[in-house]
Amino acid sequence: MKNKAIISELNNFLKSARRVAIIGAGTELRGDDSAGIKLAEILAEEFHNSPDIAIFPAGMTPENWLGPIMKFNPTHIIIVDSADFGKTPGTIKLIQPEETDGFHFSTHGISFGILADYLIKNSGCSIIILGIQCKTLKMNEEMSQEVKSALADVVEILKECLDKLK
Repeated sequence: MKNKAIISELNNFLKSARRVAIIGAGTELRGDDSAGIKLAEILAEEFHNSPDIAIFPAGMTPENWLGPIMKFNPTHIIIVDSADFGKTPGTIKLIQPEETDGFHFSTHGISFGILADYLIKNSGCSIIILGIQCKTLKMNEEMSQEVKSALADVVEILKECLDKLK
């Protein structure tokens, strides 16, 4: 499997995880911005019976999911979204919340830095953002082949890294 560095970094992030929330952000209306939502749909089926993994299809307003996320009481949160960090479309990157000022996360009203800060202060959880470099964010476009391929990789990566909690 490619992306061994991402797997290693994500496994390191999750080494002390007991309860993991995955937040899928984005919108299906804007091409590659649907990656986080699609991921949430796929993983919801995979982990629906796991008491220690919760999937939140947060869409464009992840702040509206703060109550259910806090109620789940995660030790670790992974936010997945398409992003523009100046790489080749489909590139996968793990981003620390404090690094989000340098990246463009498409359609959200609240920055992931502010969202992460709130969650960390109120739950003590650890947070990482998994960004997929977008190619197109045009209205009513299909997801690009590059992002579809990266999304398939991210699904496999997360399954592998979360399997110990299943």
